Amino acid sequence: DAPSGVVHEDTFKTIYARFFPKGADTNQYAHYVFNTFDPDKTGSITFTDFVIGLSVLARGSIQDKLRWTFSLYDINNDGMITK
Repeated sequence: DAPSGVVHEDTFKTIYARFFPKGADTNQYAHYVFNTFDPDKTGSITFTDFVIGLSVLARGSIQDKLRWTFSLYDINNDGMITK
């Protein structure tokens, strides 16, 4: 889906939606996941960005995984998670 090794948000949302049942609205959640995989806020995810994110989730310490998860839910980057 990304022969150049770079995925933009719209493409990421399309790929992400394939992993969920028909009718599920994944658009907003995919946006948050995309932003977490794009720490530089470039508007695109490189293969390296993606592999680093997956590595943290699969092999990172508990602290690394908690930091990644916190950044997913801290949608406005203010250091807090609010309802």
